[in-house]
Amino acid sequence: MYEFNLPTRIIFGTGTLNQLGKEAKKFGSNIFLVTGRKALRESGTLEKVEKIFTDEGLGYFLYDRVNPEPDVETVDETVRLCQKNDADLVVGIGGGSAIDVAKAVAGLSRIENFTTVADYLEEVRAEGEEMKTLTGEGLPFLAVPTTSGSGAEVTLNAVIVNKKLKTKRSFRSAYLFAKVAIIDPELTVYLSPPITASSGMDALTHLLEGYLSKKANPFTDTLAIVGIKLVKQVIPEAVRNGHNLDARTTMAQASLFGGIVIANAGLGLIHGLGSFLGSLHHLPHGLACAVVLPAVLEYNLESSPERKGVLAYVLEGEPVEVVRNLMKEINLPERLSDLGIKENDLKELAEKSLTASSTKNNPREVNYEEVLNLLKKTL
Repeated sequence: MYEFNLPTRIIFGTGTLNQLGKEAKKFGSNIFLVTGRKALRESGTLEKVEKIFTDEGLGYFLYDRVNPEPDVETVDETVRLCQKNDADLVVGIGGGSAIDVAKAVAGLSRIENFTTVADYLEEVRAEGEEMKTLTGEGLPFLAVPTTSGSGAEVTLNAVIVNKKLKTKRSFRSAYLFAKVAIIDPELTVYLSPPITASSGMDALTHLLEGYLSKKANPFTDTLAIVGIKLVKQVIPEAVRNGHNLDARTTMAQASLFGGIVIANAGLGLIHGLGSFLGSLHHLPHGLACAVVLPAVLEYNLESSPERKGVLAYVLEGEPVEVVRNLMKEINLPERLSDLGIKENDLKELAEKSLTASSTKNNPREVNYEEVLNLLKKTL
């Protein structure tokens, strides 16, 4: 038995940003617009979006203070601003962080006497302490990604840092799916080579972890296999020549596939480690996942010989070796030590990664010693 769920309407293609106003108007007229701090403004995309809304007669309030690793305080502040402005629709435009904050705000803004998003995070709680869950629809939410990596436009969770606990956890609910996702590859041509590389490897990690997941099914397998092949074919060109719209379009497609895959099949130990490399050591998410990808992939493939064979066919080579070569080609660091991680950091990383929901979905069971050994191999 398996389930496959994709309630989000997807609009994909060059120039589709122009449809944002008409799509938004179907759901409301007073928009709460969530973005990052500067990339959208610097690329000229924010000005285009504001004109689109104005031309459709839509009001909007701009919240442009989302950091790359959004925390509980940011979400709580944003929910209260959204409620104060009586928004009837939330639009998130940007990378995964901006979209995740928008998603959380949409889900929480109809709750009277809202206190904090921390109550809804998948934390390890004391006995008798329960996690809150959504019991109904929030505000309608539209997503417009400007990177190719997170797939957040089609997932049902928002990943939030809890600074007090030094954790990075998901706020998860089927009520968090976007009503519409508009994926316009033109919005990604402004990305720098390092961001293109790290976000692209995040997409590849989603596809690989989803393919090897305990919850993989024929739908997710099909999307994952196609997506993995696409990333291998075009990520070097997308990094080298960011204005190659064909390469950008292919990466956007692969990223979308990755988002759909993980929304249905889940993740694994790579993201379990990546989340704490982010919350404890402030590493960008895509980079954190990429650096541990080869070692964990090798470990997981040992228990999946049939799927290893499929990946070898799709990647046209030994999977781990292909991944390592890709990382070299796009100039990503291959060692944790290259990112400032020291040996005495590894024990805490190993311990905390075992508490992550992603780790619990890993296709091969892991314990503390095994995770610590994998981290040492990557150091």
